[in-house]
Amino acid sequence: MSRQTDRQLQRIHGQTGTPLTPITIGATSAASGALSANTTNIFVSSIDCYFIIAETPTATTNHTFLAKGVPWPVTILADGTTYKVAAIQSEEAGIFTITPMLGVHA
Repeated sequence: MSRQTDRQLQRIHGQTGTPLTPITIGATSAASGALSANTTNIFVSSIDCYFIIAETPTATTNHTFLAKGVPWPVTILADGTTYKVAAIQSEEAGIFTITPMLGVHA
């Protein structure tokens, strides 16, 4: 394996931390609490949805699509901004979970 591939695997593998309070996804945008800087989080949704990461996010169907049950790793970098994630349903309501990975940093 190349060094780059090893580094990518290290970012995804690790021990899971305590999940943040799940976002209840519906027809209007719903946001999470603050995401920790220098932490990789695994996003998973119980439904097809759209999400955005920003300081004060409002999700629309023009944002990043996340398919039901597909984990999406996201690393939050330390740039002085407090980021949150917001999600909105594609067709039906559901739950969006955010699980930080311990010992996995950018």
